[in-house]
Amino acid sequence: SALDPEKIVRRMASLTQGMLRDTRDGLVERDQKILSLVSERDDEVDRLYFLLVRAIRTATIDPIVAERYHLAPVECLDYRVLASFLESLGDTIAELSKRVVGELPPKEIGEKFAPMFTKLEEMEGLAIRSFLSRRMAQVHGTYVQLEAMEKEILTFSSSMAQKEGISPKMMVDLLSLVERISKIYIDISDLSLPTYAFQR
Repeated sequence: SALDPEKIVRRMASLTQGMLRDTRDGLVERDQKILSLVSERDDEVDRLYFLLVRAIRTATIDPIVAERYHLAPVECLDYRVLASFLESLGDTIAELSKRVVGELPPKEIGEKFAPMFTKLEEMEGLAIRSFLSRRMAQVHGTYVQLEAMEKEILTFSSSMAQKEGISPKMMVDLLSLVERISKIYIDISDLSLPTYAFQR
């Protein structure tokens, strides 16, 4: 079904990962055209968000639909929260790309940020696979990995805070948005844990 929640989540994740790649490439290449496309992708993420909410609402009130999607009631709630996280993620990446378009940093600064965008993309892949897998062992392993990645990003933020060639406000804004994105992935991973704990 086109409204299958798992398919919609995978599509939303694919879009937001693409947004991260475009933001990274636009930052490194100082390409405003690439960066401006990110907001267009966010419009599609928003459309899928409403589609996902509608699918989950239907599954919540119709047990036959929930069974077709292989979702227990608590999983419907988890998907609803996940939808909000992914919608917020799209908005945050779009906000970051707009901030970069408004004040393009020097190429060397973009190159220093590039590995962090790759790391964020990896974090998203781990977080979404963890949520969809429904396997306790994998969820725990993923959570440990994500926490380690988040620490790397915080360490990077500390090292970049005093860099020259970019206004302090711009640097603070970029680092704050990067940290916010990584926190969303931790939240998604957190969301995976309670369901599995109850099922043991």
